[in-house]
Amino acid sequence: MYDVVFLATAISKLYEDFLAPFVLFTLSHNPNSFIEIVVEDKDEFENKYEKQMASVKEIVGTSFSVRNFQREFNHHHPAVYRYFEVPEMRGKYTYIIDVDIMLLEDILPHYLANWPDPSLPYNNAIRRGGTKRITGVHFMETEKYFTPKLLQRQEELYREKNYRYGGPGNERHLYDLCETAHGLVDMSFRWRPLFGIHFSPHRGRNKKAKLECSPEYRDQFFVVVDKYPHLFEYQVFRRLKELLVRDFRVTEGFEERRI
Repeated sequence: MYDVVFLATAISKLYEDFLAPFVLFTLSHNPNSFIEIVVEDKDEFENKYEKQMASVKEIVGTSFSVRNFQREFNHHHPAVYRYFEVPEMRGKYTYIIDVDIMLLEDILPHYLANWPDPSLPYNNAIRRGGTKRITGVHFMETEKYFTPKLLQRQEELYREKNYRYGGPGNERHLYDLCETAHGLVDMSFRWRPLFGIHFSPHRGRNKKAKLECSPEYRDQFFVVVDKYPHLFEYQVFRRLKELLVRDFRVTEGFEERRI
């Protein structure tokens, strides 16, 4: 059994472009892990990114798969669908994460050492401000999390056709699922680092949020660039390097904790 299965979901080319780099960085830093790539059209994705994925496979091996979403797209905002998915490859733990985060550490020991409540099967934090939102980076103990009650609530929420939260509001779905099936984490639990660089397309120049990372992560990123220069000839890799050089603010001790 794998230690961690990462659910990497992407809708539209904007996010599909992150998937090959996501596989490289995740599997390079997380041993005994598997990535379940979930896209709108498996065949189209594999044809479009055949060369990039083949080059990544030569480096990290075959511990990833590509499949279609388990549900149709009709009621909900694209950011919500990852919360309605159930992993088909089972690991002891499952991690739902934004595919625009390039991981640069082994996440498992950090999550196990900072578990919020032994009675809960998930590790996450409630956002401040009185809104019913749990952050979108969600780590869980697979068998204890995906219970019949959780699966039933997934189905109920999916069928609510006016349940259209997008952007930050999509985290209300996750809050609802956790509250209904398992109970909520205590508001005092504030631990939520990302262990990598968040290349968000919604941050940067002339946008509300800045692109930031620590100098340590920046240096680690360029270790990967130097190690695999042929990968960074592909545009999907090269644009991350260019973005990091051009638009990121490198801040000593930076950790993303906007919760």
